[in-house]
Amino acid sequence: MRRGKDSQGEDALRRAAAAGYPGAAHELAILLLERGDEAEAIHWYRIAAEAGDAYAAGTLATLLHRNQHTDEAESWYRVAAAHGVPAAAFNLGVLHMNRTNLAEAELWLRRAADEGEPSAPNALALVLRLAGKEREAEKWRKRAESLERSLEKAAGKGDAGAAETLSMMFNSRGEVAKAEAWWRRARELSEAR
Repeated sequence: MRRGKDSQGEDALRRAAAAGYPGAAHELAILLLERGDEAEAIHWYRIAAEAGDAYAAGTLATLLHRNQHTDEAESWYRVAAAHGVPAAAFNLGVLHMNRTNLAEAELWLRRAADEGEPSAPNALALVLRLAGKEREAEKWRKRAESLERSLEKAAGKGDAGAAETLSMMFNSRGEVAKAEAWWRRARELSEAR
């Protein structure tokens, strides 16, 4: 079912989610989050995650983390990462980096990078540098720069997804102005289609 804001569509999602369909619970959670109802969205993400939806588990973890429930967030990040969600592995690595648990951060950031999470190479380079592994840190820094150039080239050719990925990469590095500029570009490219 397509996401929509009409009441019939939402009612149908609610009925299906309440009947135990995890996909409907996930879609309802997305709709609620887009509408700004984070508390109810968390409820439905949790239901979808408990039913085995790895992407719902990753989003649930992010929302819990943002609301300072880091221990529960870590548990859900682990579930999502174990099921191959690269963003969850990245977020788990960042969580451990912030706790200065560099060995655990390196493990998860390496996994995220290997699985294609675009923000991971730069974060991994930082962790490796902090751990005194300069040579390997330099390798990952160069990989991050190469990825950034490739994404900029793709975005320059009209790829909205590349522009959005650049926005997320810069945001994860705390470069808010660049992140916002790429987000605006992604929106422009999406609307031009």
